[in-house]
Amino acid sequence: MIPGAWDALSAILFEHLGFQAIQGSSAAIAAILGQPDGEVLTREQTVGATRDIAAAVSVPVNADGEADTADPPRQLSRCNSSREGALPA
Repeated sequence: MIPGAWDALSAILFEHLGFQAIQGSSAAIAAILGQPDGEVLTREQTVGATRDIAAAVSVPVNADGEADTADPPRQLSRCNSSREGALPA
Protein backbone atom coordinates (compact mmCIF):
# COMPACT_ATOMS: atom_id res chain seq x y z
CA MET A 1 0.00 0.00 0.00
CA ILE A 2 1.27 3.46 -0.94
CA PRO A 3 -0.29 6.52 0.71
CA GLY A 4 -1.33 9.46 -1.47
CA ALA A 5 0.35 12.70 -0.41
CA TRP A 6 -1.04 16.11 -1.34
CA ASP A 7 1.87 18.29 -0.20
CA ALA A 8 5.30 18.15 1.40
CA LEU A 9 3.96 18.02 4.96
CA SER A 10 1.69 15.06 4.26
CA ALA A 11 4.59 13.28 2.55
CA ILE A 12 6.81 13.84 5.58
CA LEU A 13 4.07 12.48 7.83
CA PHE A 14 3.71 9.33 5.71
CA GLU A 15 7.48 8.81 5.71
CA HIS A 16 7.60 9.19 9.51
CA LEU A 17 4.81 6.63 9.78
CA GLY A 18 7.12 4.14 8.08
CA PHE A 19 5.84 4.02 4.51
CA GLN A 20 8.62 3.04 2.11
CA ALA A 21 7.16 4.89 -0.91
CA ILE A 22 4.66 7.70 -1.48
CA GLN A 23 2.17 8.41 -4.24
CA GLY A 24 1.76 12.01 -5.39
CA SER A 25 -2.05 11.85 -5.62
CA SER A 26 -3.43 14.00 -8.44
CA ALA A 27 -6.88 14.05 -6.79
CA ALA A 28 -5.44 15.18 -3.46
CA ILE A 29 -3.16 17.75 -5.12
CA ALA A 30 -6.13 19.11 -7.08
CA ALA A 31 -8.20 19.33 -3.89
CA ILE A 32 -5.55 21.27 -1.99
CA LEU A 33 -5.35 23.68 -4.94
CA GLY A 34 -9.12 24.15 -4.77
CA GLN A 35 -9.82 22.22 -7.96
CA PRO A 36 -11.92 19.12 -8.64
CA ASP A 37 -10.27 15.88 -9.68
CA GLY A 38 -10.29 15.07 -13.37
CA GLU A 39 -7.82 16.59 -15.79
CA VAL A 40 -8.06 20.16 -14.47
CA LEU A 41 -4.50 20.72 -13.29
CA THR A 42 -1.80 21.82 -15.68
CA ARG A 43 1.37 19.80 -16.08
CA GLU A 44 3.24 22.59 -14.31
CA GLN A 45 0.94 22.40 -11.28
CA THR A 46 1.25 18.63 -11.06
CA VAL A 47 5.03 18.61 -11.54
CA GLY A 48 5.48 21.48 -9.09
CA ALA A 49 3.48 19.80 -6.34
CA THR A 50 5.18 16.45 -6.96
CA ARG A 51 8.59 18.13 -6.95
CA ASP A 52 7.82 19.60 -3.51
CA ILE A 53 6.70 16.19 -2.24
CA ALA A 54 9.80 14.41 -3.59
CA ALA A 55 12.15 17.07 -2.20
CA ALA A 56 10.67 16.69 1.29
CA VAL A 57 11.25 12.95 1.71
CA SER A 58 13.96 10.37 1.18
CA VAL A 59 11.66 7.54 0.01
CA PRO A 60 10.65 7.04 -3.64
CA VAL A 61 7.70 9.11 -4.92
CA ASN A 62 5.39 7.95 -7.70
CA ALA A 63 4.02 10.87 -9.71
CA ASP A 64 0.40 10.78 -10.83
CA GLY A 65 -0.09 13.11 -13.79
CA GLU A 66 -3.44 14.22 -15.11
CA ALA A 67 -3.20 15.92 -18.47
CA ASP A 68 -2.36 14.68 -21.98
CA THR A 69 -3.49 11.09 -21.51
CA ALA A 70 -5.31 11.11 -24.86
CA ASP A 71 -2.06 10.81 -26.81
CA PRO A 72 0.35 8.59 -24.81
CA PRO A 73 3.31 8.79 -27.28
CA ARG A 74 3.12 12.58 -27.34
CA GLN A 75 2.70 12.73 -23.57
CA LEU A 76 5.70 10.48 -22.98
CA SER A 77 7.81 12.59 -25.31
CA ARG A 78 6.74 15.80 -23.55
CA CYS A 79 7.35 14.30 -20.11
CA ASN A 80 10.79 13.05 -21.06
CA SER A 81 11.65 16.42 -22.60
CA SER A 82 10.61 18.33 -19.50
CA ARG A 83 11.86 15.77 -17.00
CA GLU A 84 15.46 16.91 -16.74
CA GLY A 85 15.71 18.83 -13.51
CA ALA A 86 11.99 18.51 -12.83
CA LEU A 87 12.22 16.01 -10.00
CA PRO A 88 15.12 14.94 -7.81
CA ALA A 89 16.60 11.62 -8.90
